[in-house]
Amino acid sequence: MATAHQKIAVLVVLIALIGALWAGFTAYRSLNAARLRQFGWGVTGLLAVQAALGIALAIGGERPADSLHFVFGPLLLFSLPVARTMARGRDRRGDGWVLAAGWLVTLALSLRAVGTGGGVA
Repeated sequence: MATAHQKIAVLVVLIALIGALWAGFTAYRSLNAARLRQFGWGVTGLLAVQAALGIALAIGGERPADSLHFVFGPLLLFSLPVARTMARGRDRRGDGWVLAAGWLVTLALSLRAVGTGGGVA
């Protein structure tokens, strides 16, 4: 189970990078962010699966390299939903920039979560 948690962590980092680039492009070009929002919901679902695996590992007695992992990991669950909420009601450009900020926060938190979790095997 630890290996699955590590593999999904790498996937989350890569997806967050793609999401950040996509959101930046959407904001720069003032494009409709509907598909980006749908993508974000899918990623939030993946993060929920990742959290469930992490909780199962913690209950099973496995611990991350640094206890800050228990801060960065859960914060990831909230970064995209908070950005979507903050972006609501804005024009296309503003919507895109707020979503881009949310994706950048997701990328940063995912990198920190990997670092505090013990890296990738």
